[in-house]
Amino acid sequence: MELVEIQKQSLNICDVSQNISIESQDDLFKAVDFLKQIKHHKEQVIKYWEEPKKSAWQAHKAITQKEKGMLFLCEQIERNLKNQILEYKTKNQERYSELVKEAEEAKKFEIEALQKEADELWKSGDKQGSTAKS
Repeated sequence: MELVEIQKQSLNICDVSQNISIESQDDLFKAVDFLKQIKHHKEQVIKYWEEPKKSAWQAHKAITQKEKGMLFLCEQIERNLKNQILEYKTKNQERYSELVKEAEEAKKFEIEALQKEADELWKSGDKQGSTAKS
């Protein structure tokens, strides 16, 4: 059945349904028969759209597979780049920690040297020079 015919039947069903009123046994039988017509019409609508829905599903499946293939490459590159960034940050953090440690050791060494010099000046009697260095 063609789409135009199905649409005409749908409109006919709508028109007929507007005029239905059940006030007698005969009206009841007509309404039951009309329900059978509606059921048959619904089956025709479902049958009509069955093949297009199947084709659309297959097309969707094929497109999704292509999309996954393209995304896989992007995701792999993204993952590799993020790993490189992480490695770079880790190396920089390690280098920063080393520099801080070296600076702390140099500071400690300088303090000890100044303290030693101040102690020597104090022992030698140069109390002004020893307090200026401390």
